[in-house]
Amino acid sequence: MLLTGLGRFVQDMLLWCTAEFAYMRLGDGFVQGAASCRQKRNPVALEHARAIGSRGLGEAMGILLAVHNTPFGRHRRHEDDLQPLVERMFHDTTRTIDLVSAAMASAEFDAASLERRAGDGWITITELADALVRDHGAVVQRSARRGQARRRGEGRGSGGVARCSGR
Repeated sequence: MLLTGLGRFVQDMLLWCTAEFAYMRLGDGFVQGAASCRQKRNPVALEHARAIGSRGLGEAMGILLAVHNTPFGRHRRHEDDLQPLVERMFHDTTRTIDLVSAAMASAEFDAASLERRAGDGWITITELADALVRDHGAVVQRSARRGQARRRGEGRGSGGVARCSGR
């Protein structure tokens, strides 16, 4: 669970480091220039953390697969097979946490850009559906082309349908 959540966080922080977003800037020790463009700041520490964390998650999955159909009384038959996986999983997890912690300690955030973007009024389809349910008691239905919400008690295809683009 830890590596899954941390992986999602790292992916978001990698996005925040891109020129398109530029919400976060890592310290010089955690970035590397590109071969063709030295002024570019590639967040290699977070890229490495993503790869190491993924390997640790894979090792955890390997442990689960190794014991998924082993009776509880027969656990000693797998000790030799599992110990290296468990050791590598903990090692990679610790490395990932340490690397992300160090990189984030060096991070500087562009609070003005984050505040400006938050005020732009962007809304996702999920946020809209949540608001319709919360504020108007709407029932949310799935549609292949667009989200639809209808008020409780009204039949399908009747009036009172709020439509929102899923694009």
